[in-house]
Amino acid sequence: MAQEARCLKAQLEEKEKEIAALKNKLAQLEKCHASGLELYEKVTPLTPLKAKTALSNEDIMRYSRQLLLPELGVQGQLNLSKTSVLIVGCGGLGCPLAQYLAAAGIGRLGLLDYDEVELSNLHRQVLHGEENQDQAKALSAANSVKRLNSTVECIPYHLQLSSENALQLIKQYPAATYICYTDLLILCHETILQLPPPKSFSGLYCLYCMTGVLDIQLGNVYM
Repeated sequence: MAQEARCLKAQLEEKEKEIAALKNKLAQLEKCHASGLELYEKVTPLTPLKAKTALSNEDIMRYSRQLLLPELGVQGQLNLSKTSVLIVGCGGLGCPLAQYLAAAGIGRLGLLDYDEVELSNLHRQVLHGEENQDQAKALSAANSVKRLNSTVECIPYHLQLSSENALQLIKQYPAATYICYTDLLILCHETILQLPPPKSFSGLYCLYCMTGVLDIQLGNVYM
């Protein structure tokens, strides 16, 4: 009798965990519906960005200060508007990177993170607020980006980058794109060698930051 009771209790606990997981998934879907953004849980093909031929009056007003920079100018702004960037990790580095790219007028931001927002994240992950706790970080970041600049196309991915999906995912972003491995993700080097190498990487542990330049050669990957 005691053994049967323990078995039933264990089964009940397992079912309660399943129910909690389903409730969390339902809450995520409801938040997605409310925001108008689709949360991607798998890699799906993306349509190419439409290239702008000219800046609108609103664009000129919004980006007027950076248009004065000789390194950028009108053509540079047009190039930004047709550029796609994938950010892996919407945490302490991914958040400000997404924020500034969106403010600058990037065309498309892929935001990938498999984690949910926690209270302990908020002091450094600036795109998330108290109301975003338990929400997928990718969706929380995407909503903040859209509030900042509604012209930016945001693709939130609630999944983990792995050797199984990396090639399919990153191929959808141009070879010239800088990819920020903000969680210092290490993939099998066979996958890395099939991709355009990232020009830079950065990693963050609490408030200590590391950054560097990758030297990728055939046969070995040096980080």
